Amino acid sequence: MTEKQMDKLAEIIFQKLLTRQAEFDKQFIEQVKQSGANIEVDYNDEVFGLDEKLVLQMEIAKLNELLSQHEENEDYNEAAKVHDKLNKLIDKLEKL
Repeated sequence: MTEKQMDKLAEIIFQKLLTRQAEFDKQFIEQVKQSGANIEVDYNDEVFGLDEKLVLQMEIAKLNELLSQHEENEDYNEAAKVHDKLNKLIDKLEKL
């Protein structure tokens, strides 16, 4: 593996970690809110170092991969659901 390939792989892993951490942070904030605690956090992805455009691009890439898997497995009902989500995210990204 070349240095360039390792850097690219490291960047992909880092971005996935950031995305997962943002998801965990959202879940944590939601759990705190559901517990009845008073929390004054206006959550957005920029708080955790990600901008909305980047998050949408990453989610679109993930959904494209999932869509391909469902199509390969001939699970067309799930593929249709993923396709709908994908179109909504693409529309949202285009509006930014």
